[in-house]
Amino acid sequence: MDKKIYSDFEVTKATVKFDKDNESSGNIISNYMGQTGSLEESMDARTITKKNEGIEETVVVKGTGTGELKFTGHVRWGVYQRFFGMKMEKLKEGVYAYGKSSVHERFTLTCLVMDEYGRISYRAYPSCIITDGIARKVENGSDEIAEIELTIKVAPDDNGMGMYQAQEEELKDDTIKTNWVDKFNVEDLFENVA
Repeated sequence: MDKKIYSDFEVTKATVKFDKDNESSGNIISNYMGQTGSLEESMDARTITKKNEGIEETVVVKGTGTGELKFTGHVRWGVYQRFFGMKMEKLKEGVYAYGKSSVHERFTLTCLVMDEYGRISYRAYPSCIITDGIARKVENGSDEIAEIELTIKVAPDDNGMGMYQAQEEELKDDTIKTNWVDKFNVEDLFENVA
């Protein structure tokens, strides 16, 4: 029995799949996000209580499928444009804008998270959207390139789930391991029930 405790240590291979690509082409198109500095996760829960003569008799806590991610790092330009809906049909090629007609695109975010021993945890958030507007900082003379921070709202998918996770050592299906980052598909995670 492995006595090592799993602790999140490093996140890598953050990838996004925009819903519009999947709908229009029928193919799963992955875009590496860029370089991840950090990824904070906070999933929501709902507390339901039953009182008997003013005293809490029963407390049940259930997940909601909603949550929030905070991504800090460097994002590829093409992905950044799509996050914020900056590409407009009427603009000339190479010109982008952000304003009233910018609609943030929905996407699936997948990544690999490792512990200090190199053990891998696969993570996926199937229904995400950036909730903040554009916020950037440029500092002249700085010795370090500033990272951007993105606030990502997580919503439940058609199965009511906001997050999927698998530990590599427990996965028996090698196809899931191979496809998690580049070809993630929620349907592949469920048992075929006849």
